[in-house]
Amino acid sequence: VALAHNGLWATPNLGFMAHIAQNPGTNPFPESLPGDYLLSGLLMPSLASILGQTEPHQVARLHLVVLLIVWAGVVALARHRFGYRVARNLSVLLAASPVVTVSMQWLGQPDPVTAMCGVAMVLVRRRWAVVAFGVLAGLTHPEQAIFMAPVAGAVRALLPPEVSGADAGS
Repeated sequence: VALAHNGLWATPNLGFMAHIAQNPGTNPFPESLPGDYLLSGLLMPSLASILGQTEPHQVARLHLVVLLIVWAGVVALARHRFGYRVARNLSVLLAASPVVTVSMQWLGQPDPVTAMCGVAMVLVRRRWAVVAFGVLAGLTHPEQAIFMAPVAGAVRALLPPEVSGADAGS
């Protein structure tokens, strides 16, 4: 529904993100062009470079695929931990929220991974997994991850215990 309503679009920074992916490990903005702030997010440009998806349309497509995969993973985490009803409600909430719609309209930004890492930090059970998602969020968008991690910790402290196995399938 969100896709039908809002459509897909690429960010004006898509060219910068593609340029970063084409030049891994270097600053492709030696004259401090607009977009050099994008150098702080390493994960998506590195993934694009490794996969050979460095043209602007390829970077946008990669971001869309990653958004869908990570979104499905977060919903699967919710189902595993809290059952079907919570996972369904989370999926509807994410689809209706600006998190996913903005991510679909600004393909090329690090937002697809950043937001879903924050949700995953809340949903995973083990502390090492929280740290792993925090590191991924930091590699994707450190300016947001620095605030996301403590908020995820506070939300985790407020979560109810897992649902019983009987409710997990209904």
